Amino acid sequence: TPKTVLEFSLSNGLGFPIQVNTVTYTGTGLGDSGRNAYAGSPPVPSGIIGSGQRMNFTQNFSGAMQPQIRDFKTIYVSITYSNCKGGICRSNYTTSGRISTLIEKG
Repeated sequence: TPKTVLEFSLSNGLGFPIQVNTVTYTGTGLGDSGRNAYAGSPPVPSGIIGSGQRMNFTQNFSGAMQPQIRDFKTIYVSITYSNCKGGICRSNYTTSGRISTLIEKG
């Protein structure tokens, strides 16, 4: 099955640890036809990123609709996280952004 792989890093500059709870990717022509949202997951079981640390994410988009090499794609990423200040993770916050890139051969 053909697939496109997205890899990126998230740096925690908040000054306290956070726990990544959910990750959602939205894009067009990345496995399925049309614009779709894909559920991702944190790359470590606890999903905790310490202050000043980074976490690497990888998401596979499998399916019949795959971009071609040198296509320009934009993927919207939404991450829900909890504040772990004081060692207890509580409250949910959401941050989002977009990743725009040329498709490269892996």
